[in-house]
This record gives sequence, C-alpha cells and structure tokens, in this order.
Amino acid sequence: MSVYITRQLLTSAPDQATRTRTLAVLRRRLHATLRQWRRRKVAAVLQKLDDATLDDIGIVRGQIGRFVQGLNPRNTAGDARSAARSSMHKVG
Repeated sequence: MSVYITRQLLTSAPDQATRTRTLAVLRRRLHATLRQWRRRKVAAVLQKLDDATLDDIGIVRGQIGRFVQGLNPRNTAGDARSAARSSMHKVG
C-alpha cells in the first residue's frame, strides 16, 4: 500500500515548471507588497514634515501621494527623507 501511495504522490506532484511559476508569482506579490509598504512609510514621513521643509524638497503637501507613487522602488528601501531628496526632480 505504501508503494502505491508513494507512486501516486510522485506522479501527482507538480512538475518543476509549475513550481517555478508558482514561486515567481509569490515573489512578485511579495515585492509588490513590500513596495506598497515602503511607499506608505515614505508618505508618512513626508506628512510629518512641515510645509517649509516640503517646499525645500520641492513638493507641496497635496502632491505627496503622487510623489510617492513616482518613486523608484530602489529609493524607497532606504531612509524616507533621503529617498524624497534623491527623487525631487520627478515632481514638477
């Protein structure tokens, strides 16, 4: 009986291509979730800044959401303030 069960498990197990596709989908979802989390974090830091500091960066409070969505994902991995400074050319 155990030989039959083992053989069934081996033949019904997903092939390597299916596992690779599944891992790729999970990886993309994880990266998307992390990007969103980092953008929310940057937005929260920017919201805490006073208007004069935001003006120095080159944005107004109403542009924070659009500004954060335009950030390069590599920039949001570090400190939120440095990400804002390094991407200030993106908002015009």
